[in-house]
Amino acid sequence: MQAEIAHDKATTTTEVIATVCNLKKSFGKTMALAGVDLEIRAGQLVALLGPNGAGKTTLIQSLLGRYKPDAGYCQIMGATPTAWQTRQQMGVMMQVAQVPGTLTVSEHIESFSAYYPSPRPLAEVIELCGLEKIADRRFGELSGGQKQRLLFALAICGNPKLLLLDEPTVGLDSQARKNLWKVIQQLTATGTSILLTTHYIEEAEALADYVYVLADGKIIAKGTTEAIKQNSRGQVITCTTALTNQQLHDLPFVFHLELAASGQAKLFSRNADATLRELLLLDQSASHLRISDCTLEEAFSDILERHQQQSNTNNAATLFKNPHKE
Repeated sequence: MQAEIAHDKATTTTEVIATVCNLKKSFGKTMALAGVDLEIRAGQLVALLGPNGAGKTTLIQSLLGRYKPDAGYCQIMGATPTAWQTRQQMGVMMQVAQVPGTLTVSEHIESFSAYYPSPRPLAEVIELCGLEKIADRRFGELSGGQKQRLLFALAICGNPKLLLLDEPTVGLDSQARKNLWKVIQQLTATGTSILLTTHYIEEAEALADYVYVLADGKIIAKGTTEAIKQNSRGQVITCTTALTNQQLHDLPFVFHLELAASGQAKLFSRNADATLRELLLLDQSASHLRISDCTLEEAFSDILERHQQQSNTNNAATLFKNPHKE
């Protein structure tokens, strides 16, 4: 249901809040971003997924104006990221952040709110972020999860039009994470645009209207969560079988395999019907059979695996053409 709602919102919203066009950025000989294009619309939550080192943080830092592009550009609400009017409409929560440990939760929120022309009321921010019981506690006295909730509060206290969230739920327990999801959904429902990076793929599946997958500084897949899952071309066969790991791996159209000690197998196939027919020919006693569509996390793994295979093929071809190239 979430994906259907997200798809409708993503396709009916027209105002573009942020644009990244052919963005390139290198650090020495390392290409961090290799021509990235990305768009965020009003009231849309865009999830940016990718492995460590993919370029996600570089992209966010570029949107903040902290990195000057080698080529291409970032534009936010019609202006550059460093323009004063842009900064007054943005909220940011970075994965690694610190604030003075001697100020209380309320004092930090009041201090940050002063930078914005139309901030949210203090009481509203405290309630939204579940900070009522620790409002008078100093930052240095907070637990890791409480610090995360305060940093999120500082990102939203200015009532920004664009919110950049870099791993916002790291360190939160399950209930706190779900509570934060609800606040994020409230924000997008009232028109806030959000760029979210996360390693919790189920978080992106629950919240995102649109997904970009970044690897080696390039966008290798994009679309709604449903489109991403469909384009992975995979289905999941779950069963109990006596076949060995190698036998299961050799089944037609299987591109990934998970086998538990109990004999429960999880086969990821590009043609589930053909895979299942061959499996039953080899093991007629196979039981507890079930075919399902892949999750976003499974699709994400498939996309990265195919990208890596293509990269390896391209590298091998380059070496074949230039055998003396180091």
